[in-house]
Amino acid sequence: MYRGVCVSVPLLTLLVLTFVVPMGHACPRSCNCYQANEVHCTFRSLLSIPSGLPPYTRRINFGFNSISTIRDSSLAGLMKVELLMLHSNDLHHLPDEAFKDMKSLQILKLSYNKLGEISSSLTFSGLTSLLRLYLDHNLLQHIHPRALLQLPSLRLLRLQGNRLHQLHPRTLCTLSLLNTYYFSTLRHLDLSNNSLTTLPKDTLATAPLLETLVLQANPWSCDCRMNWFLTWSLAHPGLMKCPSGPQCPICASPNSLQGQGLLEQTDPLCSPPVIASPGRETPLETELSEIQTSESFREPLGAASLGLSDQQGNSVDLVCNFTNSESQDIAPPPDLSLSSFSPLPLALTLSLECPVDKQSYEKLWRILAYYSETAVRLERQIMLSKAPALAYRYRQAPETEGYYHTGVQSSVKARPLWLLQPAISIQLNRAQSNRHRVQLIYSTRVSAHPDPASHPSSSSPTSHPWVLISTNKTTTELAAVVGSKVELSCPLLSSGNPKVQWVHPDGSKLISPSSSLGGRMQASTSGLLLQKVHLSDAGIYYCIARAGKDVDVLPLRLAVEDSSFPPSGEQVGPPVTSTVGKPVSLSCKAFGSPTPHISWMLPDGNLVRQGLPVSGLHFPQGHSQLRAGQPRYELHYKKKKGLAIWRKER
Repeated sequence: MYRGVCVSVPLLTLLVLTFVVPMGHACPRSCNCYQANEVHCTFRSLLSIPSGLPPYTRRINFGFNSISTIRDSSLAGLMKVELLMLHSNDLHHLPDEAFKDMKSLQILKLSYNKLGEISSSLTFSGLTSLLRLYLDHNLLQHIHPRALLQLPSLRLLRLQGNRLHQLHPRTLCTLSLLNTYYFSTLRHLDLSNNSLTTLPKDTLATAPLLETLVLQANPWSCDCRMNWFLTWSLAHPGLMKCPSGPQCPICASPNSLQGQGLLEQTDPLCSPPVIASPGRETPLETELSEIQTSESFREPLGAASLGLSDQQGNSVDLVCNFTNSESQDIAPPPDLSLSSFSPLPLALTLSLECPVDKQSYEKLWRILAYYSETAVRLERQIMLSKAPALAYRYRQAPETEGYYHTGVQSSVKARPLWLLQPAISIQLNRAQSNRHRVQLIYSTRVSAHPDPASHPSSSSPTSHPWVLISTNKTTTELAAVVGSKVELSCPLLSSGNPKVQWVHPDGSKLISPSSSLGGRMQASTSGLLLQKVHLSDAGIYYCIARAGKDVDVLPLRLAVEDSSFPPSGEQVGPPVTSTVGKPVSLSCKAFGSPTPHISWMLPDGNLVRQGLPVSGLHFPQGHSQLRAGQPRYELHYKKKKGLAIWRKER
């Protein structure tokens, strides 16, 4: 028996609408919603993101509009969106946490906007599922070093067509471990069509998953600063589809290599500047000044106190420093293809620098002499003291395949505390040890969860400080006349309150802000001013900027001359004569790597940097052209050797 059911027409209509537009949310008036979970608003001349976006939406396209700002609430509640297109708009700035609710977003396209910088570590907060980020064809000059740490799943990053001149070593890192080690999960990276001249080594060394890399159309400096890159590219063949492919990076300097492929160089060097001039002999060999790297100024990662002994009754106490850690301390790199929420196993190999006297050196040698080829493996035993001065007793583990077992044991107190793992290994680095300083190799395994992303409550500038010395248009080679004043510039980008120290050629140090030598030298956070320059002021200066454990170093070279008249016995070029009012050309061609800069010292004692506009002077292709003065007037023009200096990328 069948029973009839009556449904009113209004009720049926309501049920249909409920299925088509879930939750009762309608499509924004200026958009089209061809499917219930898609919103299309292209070519609508929108000035802002329309309100009322359905929370169940999965794909949104706002491309080709005039959107200039994103309000804090513009994208609130869109937890299911997987694709967001904001390309070809007028965006100048991205506010903090604009995407904080978009936990499901996988693709974010911000191409062809007017973004000048990514200035905050919270810009991409909440985008833990993001796989692809398109920032190409903007006006980007700076990216906050911690901005991408909000994106632990990121695999593709497009940055081509921007104005990037330099990158902090951690700019492209997407996760950190133990607040010490930084890595990038990127598989595809495009940095083409920017203004990059060099890259920090860790930019690529921290990206073990990388499959494609695009670097063409940048003014690369093919000198010793990029030597590491050739070694890296040989170990990762095929990433750039080179040689002879359209994606090959090309040298812009030095002049002798201009137009050649970066990967075609076998051993790019940094060579001192040499002037080639008619009548002047070119030296066959020139001395290359030793430029210290930023590693020389880096604070230790931590410290350790060791009380070593063996079954023969030998014992020694050591106080050591762990040299500052970089990504290369971890070999092999962790498996970043695992979930960003899973712990990652790390195999750490660190260097311990231990000052010793003769007696301690001999005792240590008796204990560890057997363990210079293979390490002694120690297992953790009893706790000797609690945190914060945590210490354990370690004892040599039974070796099934080891050559030696001498009953080595040690008390170990170390910081950071995560170095005190259940098993450690210690090896004597015989080649790097002497009677004054011993180097030990300290190895262990750590399992660490990725560090949590920054949150507004914990993202103060002091929580994760960083610093970067800007080299864009920064003059690192200067010349001065005795008695004049000169300023060495050291412009900074930082998280705030960096500490700046200047190291002078004689090894003396000056912390900014302060002055020395009766006020003749004044240091500030942006530079060093030298008043009444002396001949003894010439040499290499180091600007050392620190923020927490982050450090950057910029070497600057200063040359000082007392007059344009050559000293007795100095070789000069042939005389050049001209009639009054006629132009005269003085030749000065300099060679070196990086490309040297040339300064001219005029008879009146003034210094002119080649390329700068000066009345009556013209600099065509390495020459100085001027109009002659009074008849029979002797002019001496001293051509300062090109002042080439370089910094090894940290």
